[in-house]
Amino acid sequence: MRKFRTNRLWQIIYPIVVYYLLYNVFFVALRLLFGAHASHLFLLGIASLLTIPFCYGIYKKAPIVRAEKVWDKETFPRECLYILGVVALGLILNFIISHTPLVAYSSGYAQANATLYAGGLLTKIFANCISIPILEELVYRGIVCGQLSLWYDEKIAVIISAFCFALMNVFVRLAGELPSVQKSFFRNFVAFLFAAAIMMRRQISVRCGAGNFRYLLLRSVFGTLGILCNFYAVDHLVLADASMLNKMSPFFAILFGILILKERINLFQGLCVVAAFIGTLFVIKPTPSNLACFPALIGLLGGLGAGIAYTCVRALGTQGVKGSFIVFFFSAFSCVVTLPYLIFRYHPMTLQQFGILLLAGLAAAGGQFTITAAYTYAPAREISVYDYSQIVFSAILGYFIFGQVSDVLSWIGYIIITSTAVAMFLRNNRAHHLEQAQTKRVI
Repeated sequence: MRKFRTNRLWQIIYPIVVYYLLYNVFFVALRLLFGAHASHLFLLGIASLLTIPFCYGIYKKAPIVRAEKVWDKETFPRECLYILGVVALGLILNFIISHTPLVAYSSGYAQANATLYAGGLLTKIFANCISIPILEELVYRGIVCGQLSLWYDEKIAVIISAFCFALMNVFVRLAGELPSVQKSFFRNFVAFLFAAAIMMRRQISVRCGAGNFRYLLLRSVFGTLGILCNFYAVDHLVLADASMLNKMSPFFAILFGILILKERINLFQGLCVVAAFIGTLFVIKPTPSNLACFPALIGLLGGLGAGIAYTCVRALGTQGVKGSFIVFFFSAFSCVVTLPYLIFRYHPMTLQQFGILLLAGLAAAGGQFTITAAYTYAPAREISVYDYSQIVFSAILGYFIFGQVSDVLSWIGYIIITSTAVAMFLRNNRAHHLEQAQTKRVI
């Protein structure tokens, strides 16, 4: 598979370019042929049908590792249920999104949603259920995802996780004026269901050793604190500011690694921690007259909680505790802790808010499991810096959805903190490679 490495990016890009060019050329030609009175959705379906042969030719030539599927009496019913479940989930999510403020914020989504439901029943079945899905499945899942499978690694998983958490923050903010505790409950409840399903499927035991329980408890307590503080910061700060303060967690993890795991730090790590905290001052902007810095301090407290949680996760990982069980325990603990507040201080929610919180939970579950998968297969020194891509995603989403723009001082803070993280990343990797080289010489 490595022989395709030098051409992979081009092999991903050019099928998409061919797809969009042909698709749009055929659509415009059909629009000119049938006139403006023709159904928009019907023309899209015909255009996709005409594009399929060209994309299928690319698909057949692509160097893709295709797994053979065996259909028998046992697998066929399971596959049918899987397909029906995916279709049902898609319909549910589309219904939820259609009733969220996202439609009002995005004219493009509103237009796409209107097109999806336009035309008669036969037109909907032909375009939405046959021609367009076949073409997009062929291009994206067949060609693009096939190519990505040849170069998928842990760095991609971390970046996906960063995007999921940035998306989670967007949904949390879109949920409106709801208590952070209430938002936290629904976010963790969805993650709990996902973790429970994975544990049941893999038959993972819910038992843990006596020595692991204290780390699980500490991870859950401070993880819950981190989420509550982060959600409060997301509701009261620019998204990028809230995300950056939460990304102080690696530096807090260094400090608490000393206290909890009895680790030692060198002078360089100590200087990096100091530099990172200097960077936070530019984001928080603490002055006697700046009352707005309170949400930023809460956001920093969230980073502290996350740092302790990550320290405990590292300790649990060395003891062989499964990542899905850690997520399960934490999510269950958080739900139990926040449930009394939800019962006695429940704030009524609209269907839109409920749907948005479910989407926040789905995004959080995606982020948790991808970051867990990444750290399962690669050490933190190799991939942790890629988690800072969440700042970029948060800044972009915050600008386009909420019109948020960070001030100059915040950007200075971003640069200081991110540069410090990059410096630590490079230093750790260099030290590791030198250690490996010395080990090889000894051997």
